[in-house]
Amino acid sequence: ENVPSGAADWMALQEVFSNLMTQLHKMRQPVIGAIQGAAVGAGLGLALACDIRLATPTTQFLVGAVKVGLSAGECGISYYLPRLIGAGRAFEIMLTGRPVRGPEAHSIGLISDIVEPNTLRERAIELARVIASNAPYSIKHTKQVMWANLENNFEAALELENHVQVVGLLTQDFEEAAKAFTQKRQP
Repeated sequence: ENVPSGAADWMALQEVFSNLMTQLHKMRQPVIGAIQGAAVGAGLGLALACDIRLATPTTQFLVGAVKVGLSAGECGISYYLPRLIGAGRAFEIMLTGRPVRGPEAHSIGLISDIVEPNTLRERAIELARVIASNAPYSIKHTKQVMWANLENNFEAALELENHVQVVGLLTQDFEEAAKAFTQKRQP
């Protein structure tokens, strides 16, 4: 019953959706998307905002807005897609609105792994456990450095990496990992 009636109302609704992408992007923890079915519009934006994506052979990624007279650039799609698969492929997919199915998504780097539907959830949890076995400092700062350096020039990227590495050298996690390495055991 609260259907948007004008540009201001539609903008407010659009900002609600786009804020979800911002929240995922800024999370300290890595976000793993286990995508099944169709990811369209804001759903595609959410999938792309994940740090790692897994999907099934029948998963479809669709930029549907271009098919209905709207811009394909919504909910972060025009930001994430070229960074994930390259600008040339992103232009073609965004301008045509054609579906990208699981096998193609895997071959172009849109997803990290293609998994059968009955094991998708378990594979995502397994991946999360592998990531969580690393030090919290390492996980948080690796994600932070990766996203920041997708925007930085080379010199700024090195500067950020240098600072993060030096602070990491001062953590107890690094001290324990170094001891475990020399003692040939798990930290």
